[in-house]
Amino acid sequence: MNGGGQISREYAAGLGRLDLCIEFAGERFAFELKLNSKIALAEGKKQLLDYLDRLSLDSGWLIIFSRGAVKDWDEVGKREAVSDRIEVIWML
Repeated sequence: MNGGGQISREYAAGLGRLDLCIEFAGERFAFELKLNSKIALAEGKKQLLDYLDRLSLDSGWLIIFSRGAVKDWDEVGKREAVSDRIEVIWML
């Protein structure tokens, strides 16, 4: 990573594992990734909130993606605040 940061995949956050933890300039950023499904949003929010609490972080990002072909490029990367602590990035 440029500038001396560190990217950890499957970062151990208590009993579970956080998908990505980026440490840069003395700060940590938490990212949870979920394959799009009926339960991805609810499951991802619950899991990420637990990680944020364990890591004493104020906020994090839930990235929901699809393996299928992109249907509307204007929607890719759409962001939505789903709580005061979690922002979802839709990669569909």
